[in-house]
Amino acid sequence: MLSALCEAWGFLNTGMGPDYHQIGQAFQQWNNEGELHGTFLVEIAADVCKARKRDGGYVLDDVLDKVVQDGDASEGTPSWSIAESASRHISCPTLAAGLFFRTALGNRQERLKVAQSVAMPPPRSFQDMMDKDKMGLELIARESIDEGWNIRLSGCIRIWRAGCIIQSEFIADILEPFLNMNKTPTNAKLDSRVGRELQRNYGVLKDIVSRGLAYDDYIPALSATLEYMKCSGGTMLPTRFVEAQMDYFGAHSYDKAGVPGEDPGPVAKGAHDYEWKPA
Repeated sequence: MLSALCEAWGFLNTGMGPDYHQIGQAFQQWNNEGELHGTFLVEIAADVCKARKRDGGYVLDDVLDKVVQDGDASEGTPSWSIAESASRHISCPTLAAGLFFRTALGNRQERLKVAQSVAMPPPRSFQDMMDKDKMGLELIARESIDEGWNIRLSGCIRIWRAGCIIQSEFIADILEPFLNMNKTPTNAKLDSRVGRELQRNYGVLKDIVSRGLAYDDYIPALSATLEYMKCSGGTMLPTRFVEAQMDYFGAHSYDKAGVPGEDPGPVAKGAHDYEWKPA
């Protein structure tokens, strides 16, 4: 629900042009009538949108788009839910998308570097395959670090290249030189060649997903890849809205945009709380 509201807020904010107060009015109307009537998160969404500082500006503009609770191990419910759904063979793609969305962008410092490496435009469609391999390698690297397994990812690429269901010569050619230089990199997108290839193929992937949506094709992996690409290098994401709502209902705290030591800052609990609705 948090992620769905975040996406709704982001679409209204950047795609349709109303100010925060008007978006808050929309949330309030949704909470007062229709299918979302009496929904707590929709109710506080209206409050978050309308909250103003003493100088008249919106508090939401101070909230950085860095949700760290899924990255610093302080919030376990989403990850427990996904782990349990996998072990019980229950499909929960919307829950997974929300969790992985937040996890991918908790590290703002890395996102800013990726934004410089991958500038996003045109052609070809092995993008989803390369992203899939890259995600898998980054997951193996993280597990290797956490568990002390000392895995060389260049060896993984050679094994995959030698023959398995994810074998891909061209992708291996791109990834292997980087992995030979970096034993357990956790973000292959920071490599210049990987970044260039992702940038070169972004436009076509976007076009494929757009056409797929228009014709009601089934494209969960491609659309998830597109969103992953957009978010992993995003520099100002709608997740500041999630951070504000979490501070509202659970005093999770947030960091402020433009403040040294906080922006980009470490993946850690924020330094600020706001009394969104005084008693």
